[in-house]
Formats: sequence, structure tokens, C-alpha cells
Amino acid sequence: MEISKGLLDLWRKGNDSGKGFAIGASDMTPAEAAVDRGYEIEEEDSQGNIVARNDVSHIVVRDVYGPWAVEVQKKEGGQWIIEEDVF
Repeated sequence: MEISKGLLDLWRKGNDSGKGFAIGASDMTPAEAAVDRGYEIEEEDSQGNIVARNDVSHIVVRDVYGPWAVEVQKKEGGQWIIEEDVF
């Protein structure tokens, strides 16, 4: 199953706006890194990109010189968003 282009674009937008973060060790796959941090894999595509969740959040993880994650939220109706910073 391929992760939607829209969700990968959302990862890119979040990463470009400074919301990306390293997860796991640099020699881990995105899936290994997410599981190591207590996430459950929901989707994994042929490129190794993943969507994972734990009790409080969802993340999209891609391999960018090591596993790199962006936290996303799924709204009612299935739309994925990145939570805006609230100050």
C-alpha cells in the first residue's frame, strides 16, 4: 500500500516549517525507529515511508539520512493536518 501523496506533502510542509524531528538511531529504518519509540505501524509503503501511532499521536516517518518524523493529526472525516502552534 502506498501512503498518499497528500500525506507525504504534509510531511514535507511540516518538516520545512521546522516541525520535523529525528526519531530512533540513524541506522534504523523508519519502521524500526517508530517501533523502538513505542509507536504501532499503521501503514508502510514500498519506499519505507510509514504512518504510525501511539496513544496520543500519529507520525509520518521518512528516511532522510536516518528516520525523520513529523507529527500529524487525523480530523473527523479522515483529513490529515499538522497542528498549528498556539502561543
